[in-house]
Amino acid sequence: MAGVVNLTTNSTLTNSTSKKTASLSLFGGSFGDRKLSLSGSFSFVGVRWNLGGDYVASDGNYPFPSSEFGNTIILERKNSDFRNIGLTLSGVLDVSAWKISNRLFVRSTSRGTPGAVLQGKVEQLSAHLYEDDILFLNTSTRKIFDNSLLSIAGSARYNNLKFRDPDALYRGPNGADDLYSTREAMLTIKNENYSTDYKTTFNVEWTFAEMRGNSFQPDVGKKVQRNAVSFAGSVEKEWKLDSSLVLSTQAQARYDVNSNTNNAFTPYFGFLLHKHDYPIRLRGTCSYNFRLPSYNELYYFNYGTANLQPERALSFNLGGIWQPDTYLSAEVTGFLINTRDQILAVPISPISWSARNIGQVFSRGIECSASGQLFDKHLNLRLSYTRQIATDKTYNSLTYNKILPAIPQELVSASFVLRLGETTFGGNMSYSSFRYLTADNVPESLLPSYGQLNGFVEHTLNFFSTNCVFRAECNNLLNSNYSVVLNYPLPGRSFRIGLRLKFSDKE
Repeated sequence: MAGVVNLTTNSTLTNSTSKKTASLSLFGGSFGDRKLSLSGSFSFVGVRWNLGGDYVASDGNYPFPSSEFGNTIILERKNSDFRNIGLTLSGVLDVSAWKISNRLFVRSTSRGTPGAVLQGKVEQLSAHLYEDDILFLNTSTRKIFDNSLLSIAGSARYNNLKFRDPDALYRGPNGADDLYSTREAMLTIKNENYSTDYKTTFNVEWTFAEMRGNSFQPDVGKKVQRNAVSFAGSVEKEWKLDSSLVLSTQAQARYDVNSNTNNAFTPYFGFLLHKHDYPIRLRGTCSYNFRLPSYNELYYFNYGTANLQPERALSFNLGGIWQPDTYLSAEVTGFLINTRDQILAVPISPISWSARNIGQVFSRGIECSASGQLFDKHLNLRLSYTRQIATDKTYNSLTYNKILPAIPQELVSASFVLRLGETTFGGNMSYSSFRYLTADNVPESLLPSYGQLNGFVEHTLNFFSTNCVFRAECNNLLNSNYSVVLNYPLPGRSFRIGLRLKFSDKE
């Protein structure tokens, strides 16, 4: 229910081979987690086809600690089951000078939606969400001239969503029975032109979204619709400042004509300054961004706000890249963002949230990352750190200069992959600092920091034309008790084991 989806996929399918492949994946783990995945590729009637399907399910019955009037008790999560069945079909073919790619995604999902845990009591023990989704994508490209490329892309989507909670008697004697049906379409035409030192792009895009439902906000009715047309262009050029110093620039502009709100102009400018045979590069961007509120944020019952305004954000980024060789790199970027009418989920009770506009928000921070491939690429490492702060700068606001709720001020992540022959070890760590839950930033509203440590091991065997990978993994190794959202506890330590098989014809 988030409006038009513009999904870009990277296809590995080509017409250049008639080789047949097939793969099978089987996984099982804690809390009834299970997964079965099948896929295959083959050539037929001049088209390279890829067919796949998967089944993913979980009972979701994990234990968690809860406070009940000062005493800690262990409860089991109820109504947290999940089931998803998905099918994909894709084909790539060459017709005259056109290269055409089609993809079809079909998905059916059922999942429990347990509510908040308050004083040992769990809300929404019978609530379930059912969703069916069909998405079709087409991309067609061809050369017009040796230095010109034309692309036409389109998509169509149908989504049907049902929320059922027989215990929500405040909604009526039969509880909650919400139905939403969404239709979406998109068409884009893009032309790219190249020369030795510059590239130009121009594209036109049309999007359409319509949603019907029986539980919109009272003043909305039963149907909402949105149309938009955008015109965009960009120019990329390299400037040789001397024999070894190069300045690469990119300028973009986009104009959106929207049926439901004001039109918007979005400019962007970026640069990259680098010197040949020198490991440091400087880069920066400046943009004035525009974001429409999603259908969830506008219309979803007890969360959406129908009169939300679009976001406008003026952002600046400036940073540097150090890359002494192809195996080692580090980046540092500072950012400043001034946002008008920022859309934020704001808690309005211990168990419910609402989408609201914040008049003016000033965000600033720094992002650092480093990555490397060491010991002849046997060890891959990546580290990242973000320090940020976002404050309410709305004039005459009661929360002026207060930190926005639910946004952590520090984020840390690290990962490694170690390959020893046919065996691979890996792990990752993530950390999020404390967050305020209310806009007044009182100490009682703090949600504690949390961290996670995950690990896995894989072993690969090859025999005949089959590749076989055994995998075991452990998530939340330290069995941390944490919540990303207050009163919604997440699982502790869990295990999963699996097997992946890939078969292929001999060339």
